[in-house]
Amino acid sequence: MRKLISLFIFSFIPIFIFVGCTLPIESIQPTLVRQSPSSTIITPTPTRIPTITLTPTKTIIPPTLTTIPSATLTLTPTPLDTFEPEKADEVISGLLQDPGDCLAPCFWGIAPGKTTRDEANSFFFHLGFSPFNTTHDGRDYTSYEPQLNGIFSFVVTLVSHNNIVENQRIGMQVLGSNGIKESGWMAYSPKALIQRYGKPSNVNLHWNLESGNTTFSIELYFDDYDLITAFHSPDGPEPSSPQECPLAVRYDYVDLWMGKNPYYPPLKGVPLDKGTSLTIDDFVKKMTGDSAHSCFTLNVDAFLPH
Repeated sequence: MRKLISLFIFSFIPIFIFVGCTLPIESIQPTLVRQSPSSTIITPTPTRIPTITLTPTKTIIPPTLTTIPSATLTLTPTPLDTFEPEKADEVISGLLQDPGDCLAPCFWGIAPGKTTRDEANSFFFHLGFSPFNTTHDGRDYTSYEPQLNGIFSFVVTLVSHNNIVENQRIGMQVLGSNGIKESGWMAYSPKALIQRYGKPSNVNLHWNLESGNTTFSIELYFDDYDLITAFHSPDGPEPSSPQECPLAVRYDYVDLWMGKNPYYPPLKGVPLDKGTSLTIDDFVKKMTGDSAHSCFTLNVDAFLPH
């Protein structure tokens, strides 16, 4: 009996040995394999989190925006945002013929008290003209000098404070000796201005009799619109025949002052009622009628130096 028991026990010893040897191997291998990958998987995740901070590389994209101003600065010959000379002439000619809804003191879309100097710079930049800037007594003076077809030369001077245009002066001068024909600046002729703004508040006259070449100027004041205009003729009448026909003569220079406290306003001349026998109502009738009937006689004594 003891032999059987001993034999039974000894027969299971190899089994336990086999089981004892094999089970630890199977249990150790998975843990070793799973632990090492799990540790390597965990550690990369924190290292990838900083890579999210690389998203600020998106801030490198704005340099593409800096190419926009650099493009406008480098395209000095013909910038993309600037009209060709022919197109600029077309725009200026249209504005001289019809300024649209831009009532004085607005000029070409520039309205004192509303338009900024930057906006005015942008407008003239599109026409192809650069500003000339100066500062005096806390005011900024910006001038532009556009031309039209080699016929008209302009000097537009804006007076601004804190980047807001306060008033403006526009000078239109003919290039040559033919004078400015009314058809070329229809919107700013004496007739067109009176038809647009009504009876002037005042009319002053300048008749230069001191030099051998007499000249004559008319100033129209439209107080309700903060507008002063002056029309300069190089061919004034002679004292021996003191008759002036404003709608028939040629002008070589036209001045416009727009806005309150105008920049270098004109020196006031002789009032209409002293320089002529006309009232302002009489003058308006002549200025809005036929050019052949716009003439009136000047009082020579009123223009002689005293």
